[in-house]
Amino acid sequence: MTGDKTVAASILIPVFNREHLVGRTIESALNQTFDDFEVVLVDNASTDNTWEICQKYSAADDRIKLFRNETNIGMVKNWLACLDKSRGHFSCFLYSDDELYPDFLKRTIPCFTREIGLVFCPARIGTSHEKGTLHYQWKEKDSICPSFEFIEDQLKPGGLHLVSPVCGVFRTRDLKKNTLTEIPSPSLDSFHLHGAGIDQLIYLLTSLDYPKVAFISEPLVFLRAHADSYTISDPEGDLWQRYEQGRIWFSENYLKNNRKILDKLLCKVWLQTILYNHRWAWPSSVFSRYSFNPHRLNVPVTVSETVKFFFRRLKRPVLFHRT
Repeated sequence: MTGDKTVAASILIPVFNREHLVGRTIESALNQTFDDFEVVLVDNASTDNTWEICQKYSAADDRIKLFRNETNIGMVKNWLACLDKSRGHFSCFLYSDDELYPDFLKRTIPCFTREIGLVFCPARIGTSHEKGTLHYQWKEKDSICPSFEFIEDQLKPGGLHLVSPVCGVFRTRDLKKNTLTEIPSPSLDSFHLHGAGIDQLIYLLTSLDYPKVAFISEPLVFLRAHADSYTISDPEGDLWQRYEQGRIWFSENYLKNNRKILDKLLCKVWLQTILYNHRWAWPSSVFSRYSFNPHRLNVPVTVSETVKFFFRRLKRPVLFHRT
């Protein structure tokens, strides 16, 4: 592949200080059984040996297009830097500590039609492949489903809550359009530094533009859980708030005719805030942290969702992963 020739798919690898893991990530991209693809790798001014490792792989395989930022521009802006370099009709993110299984592109790309806006699969998440557990298993079999069914399950408390874009493939133009740098919020800022909330919105915003989504039931990605991952360390302790903010913002702005979904989200964030802070909070004070509009609790929804909320707390919590 030379010049400006387009390719079917681009695997986008944004990287910063991953000298011990990035090699395995790159190898998993190069080992795809799909033929027509490129690997776009953008180093975000790493200070360890990451850049040197990436140079060695790039020199050995011309499918790798390697770039480096002069300064660290933040996580989400580096995602966008990868997208700006992409020549693929379809694209997928591959974070620099995660891995694709060999048939990822081969299984997902052929699923696209005019009606299907995204294709995704479950993931194995863990410290190693052997210790990985299955997450995001939406359906038992490969399925093509209405987009609104997917949206509802992404938003409802205890639903799918697929957040890592590594699990999905998108049209490149949709990724560029739907990868935001910020989410409007009365209380939270700097979403561009870590992407929490922005990553899930990629799925939600893309699915609005198409009638259907496709699901591959086989796990085709491995998401590595480790101490240096932002979603494991969560240094500011506000990861869950950022995801709630993204879902509430989306519901207010794009699902104005479905108040029930928003009422459930508001109830959940109120209960979560009380549990997290170990003290009572008035609903209005909580809602004002996530919405610029006044809201009140819907009493029937509150009673129902409170019972469901504490029942879910007895189960193992969902593991979010995004690096």
